[in-house]
Amino acid sequence: MGNSKYERFTARLKGAHDFLDNLNVEGNFAFTTSDADLIQQGSNLSGILLGGHRTPPEFNNCLPDADPCWTDPVTGLHRSYRYPNPTELAVGRGFDNPFFVSHEIPNTARVDRYMANIQLDWDPFSWWEVRYLVGLDFANDQRLSLFPKSSSEYPDGLLIRAELIDRVFDQTLLMAFNGQPSESFGWNVTVGQNLNQVDFRRYQVDAENIIFGTGQLDFSVDRFPNETETRARTEGYFADLALDLWGQLFLKAGVRYDGSDTFGGDIIDTLTGETEVFRFWYPKFSAAWDFTRYVPGLDFAKLRAAYGEAGVQPPIYSNVSSFTAGDVSGPDGYVTGAGLESIYKGID
Repeated sequence: MGNSKYERFTARLKGAHDFLDNLNVEGNFAFTTSDADLIQQGSNLSGILLGGHRTPPEFNNCLPDADPCWTDPVTGLHRSYRYPNPTELAVGRGFDNPFFVSHEIPNTARVDRYMANIQLDWDPFSWWEVRYLVGLDFANDQRLSLFPKSSSEYPDGLLIRAELIDRVFDQTLLMAFNGQPSESFGWNVTVGQNLNQVDFRRYQVDAENIIFGTGQLDFSVDRFPNETETRARTEGYFADLALDLWGQLFLKAGVRYDGSDTFGGDIIDTLTGETEVFRFWYPKFSAAWDFTRYVPGLDFAKLRAAYGEAGVQPPIYSNVSSFTAGDVSGPDGYVTGAGLESIYKGID
């Protein structure tokens, strides 16, 4: 079947080395590349499912005396059960012929992805551990979708070419301290910092009125470019305390202090002069009691209670009054209005 391919290649390199008895460094690198040519599916006039399932049994989607078999032997145009004797090119067929979909509507994607991280473990003392982890995840996604003339979804033809670039950088530094003064008491304290940056870029051009038999942006009449670039940075500090009492009572408490540029910058009140800092505390607490020893006949019995707070990071740039250019018609057929539009969609 045409336009049905998926190939993937993966390579990985991983290593570790003990530079000292208490110093270990690990590295991990992975590369993945995938090539796909996928068939249009779903609720789609140019998808293979609707045309295939709705074709009546008396209609032959693939004629033996036509070349290619989904075309009319006389006119050479794309035929379907809703338009069995086509005489015009740039006219929808109601539902596309499934063989036309599988051979004439390419929907390709090539993704190259690189992932790398380095981890350092250092134990200065038996009661003190240090760990540093830094990593990068980069992906480049190149896509192309072509609806040639006579496709029911876009009778005049549509070409979508896009490149999406994602890059995530993350690093974590943590230190753990532990001790056990007696058999009935043990403790562990962990403190650390996390830095994260997410970059995203998209370059996309939707081209309409494609010259028949071509598949490049150059051979289109109307083009709608779309370019997007975003960056989000997050900084977090955290601390955790764990207590082990008599081998049966376990108490844990922790807090995280997060800040992000998606929260908005610090604001100074012009009247009071006070600064409002857009950072947030997220506390947590848990307690567990293992009372197995007090209940004969049970292999395990534990009572646990926990409380915690979490937040949802707002969308990128939602804290500023920015505008985007409206799309008058657009290749998707949705009218969003002309001129500038608020990112709040008219909601103040």
